Amino acid sequence: MNGLIALIALFSDVITPGLIINPPNEVSGFYSNGAILTPTKVALRDHLFFFHPERDRSYSSTRMAETLYFSTAALTELFPESESLGVGDISAQKGGELSGHASHQNGLDVDVSFYRSDFVAPAQMTSVVKNGVVSDDFDKLRNFSFIQIWVEQANAQRIFIDGAIKHSLCQWAYDAPELTSLTKEAKSEVLRRLRPYPNHDNHFHIRLRCPAESKKCLAQAEVPEGDGCDSTDQILESEAEGC
Repeated sequence: MNGLIALIALFSDVITPGLIINPPNEVSGFYSNGAILTPTKVALRDHLFFFHPERDRSYSSTRMAETLYFSTAALTELFPESESLGVGDISAQKGGELSGHASHQNGLDVDVSFYRSDFVAPAQMTSVVKNGVVSDDFDKLRNFSFIQIWVEQANAQRIFIDGAIKHSLCQWAYDAPELTSLTKEAKSEVLRRLRPYPNHDNHFHIRLRCPAESKKCLAQAEVPEGDGCDSTDQILESEAEGC
């Protein structure tokens, strides 16, 4: 895990908030009622692919695109045999309503696949939870490392997942020998951002905060303090806003 910290330090200039130029008024509105005024089209990279490129739902905010590139490159540097990250929907070119979703309207939401213990990229997003038990094919270390990057470097406010997956990570993270270089507070903050929500047993739904430069972007309420590990089977009312 020291390797991930070193990578974040080495490549932090890619996504350090002060060094990314977010266009003024890039996005507007709320996650479930918004638009992208100056969209960035996320491009294919060596370690990133789209499940359904024909849908043309690969438009995002600047920070979303840059973090997708950075996070996949960093994970591959740390774990060279890693499979490519599968990306589902982000937003339409100008944002707005997107079939199959209540949110994904202003370039600040993205669905991505889990990293698998068999190191094989899935042909489509498939569940890793059966009867409330998380499969061994869910690679805890690489998935935790991945979301750590988004929380610490990309201003991710929420990452929606199945409650059983959060429970599994809560049980593992604090005593994991691979995470000894992380403080308890750092682990808690990553876990805090994982928000239990139905129908998220086959992917991460990552949500970024509003860019400071987008004055018409409507923020969602902040998540409660604490890691939330004692309530992984509960869905707070604030989470239901436009997931």
